[in-house]
Amino acid sequence: MISTAVIISVSICGIVVYASGLGDSIVSKFIGTNTEVVNEHANTLHSENAERERIINEALTNSGVQITLSDDDENIYSNTTDKFSRMLIAMNATISDPVEYNDLLVNYEYLREVHQLSQSNLDYIADLIIDGCDMKDIISIAYFWLDTNDDISLIKQIYDLKGEYEGSRFWIEDSYDRVTKSKNGTLSVEDIENYFSKGMTAEDITSADKLCRKGVYTIREILEKRCEGQSFLQIINEIEGSGISVAAVLSDVLPADNTVPETYNSDELLKTKEISQLRGITQEEAVYSIAAGEYNADTYAEEYNNKIIEIRERLENSGLIKLETEVD
Repeated sequence: MISTAVIISVSICGIVVYASGLGDSIVSKFIGTNTEVVNEHANTLHSENAERERIINEALTNSGVQITLSDDDENIYSNTTDKFSRMLIAMNATISDPVEYNDLLVNYEYLREVHQLSQSNLDYIADLIIDGCDMKDIISIAYFWLDTNDDISLIKQIYDLKGEYEGSRFWIEDSYDRVTKSKNGTLSVEDIENYFSKGMTAEDITSADKLCRKGVYTIREILEKRCEGQSFLQIINEIEGSGISVAAVLSDVLPADNTVPETYNSDELLKTKEISQLRGITQEEAVYSIAAGEYNADTYAEEYNNKIIEIRERLENSGLIKLETEVD
């Protein structure tokens, strides 16, 4: 995390700055917050939530959504049909754009099918939407929350701070730092430049930023381990307790015989759980496929898109997808 309190001092559970003179950049995420409009934005957020809640309550009272489940869906929704249908009513009442509606519903289901959220966690998210929270924001925060070790109540805590960081594209990270009191450590611009001088890359820093949210090591501790020669796979093993047996083989420093090409990057390794679900393999097998060069960003994009299409088709077969040619 890099602190945003100073103009270019960034809190890298969220901030990325341009390191001038180093020929390398970590994309700039945020340059200050306009404190004069904070209260105005906070009041606007509160008003919008209240209006959505009013509309949803009226819809819940006066109408409903009939769910026609296919045989395959019976097991998926058997324990949550009422909660799920209430969320659909809320969505129908507040999201007029069919494209946005469909995208949000598919992303909610991706949390269920690929990230395997428990039913109680899915119900928590549904309740926030039923209570009038903006679904687009809630889904975005939920995907951010997946990378933390915090209770799911973090989603609402971050959402409640959106009004105070309006105007920042990285308001979720900023709000997270505030909620957690930057518990995962901070970096100044000088710190970043120092790590660059030690051979760290922008990818190292952003990956360390993501890993530190697990609450095991601070961002500084992770980067120091990298400077000492530990690979990200070794660090991930320590943080997640995964004990993947290939940790010694897949060192970021090639073995003396140079037989293992360094064809993977930390971003891919950070997705091994998701990749294992997309491919129907173990997490260790996912690491092997990354290390062997069989899996890269393009492969991930293709398999992700295929899964999104699969989920959409299932929802369409159940009559839950809106026609995107609809007009009000």
